[in-house]
Amino acid sequence: MNRIFCTLYKNHKRVAEACVPMDFPLREDTMDSVIAKLCYELDTEKPMIMDKHFNELQNFSQTRFRADDFIDSIKFDYMLLEILEDDKKRKKHS
Repeated sequence: MNRIFCTLYKNHKRVAEACVPMDFPLREDTMDSVIAKLCYELDTEKPMIMDKHFNELQNFSQTRFRADDFIDSIKFDYMLLEILEDDKKRKKHS
């Protein structure tokens, strides 16, 4: 089972982080609910998800949400989302 790890950064330092399991394939419709769970755990607003964010997650297993991706002002510089693969899956690809 993969996990999505979310980290909030302010002045290049981690200020908060959360992780949720992802036992389903990442699609645009499931990405919204995963980010909503992470934002609830971090007590922050949910960003607007653009095609750019989805494509970066698909291609590079990470994406950043900056201040202009949020409707209201935020108390951090950016939010980093990363997909963490299971060790079992990682070993099979090697």
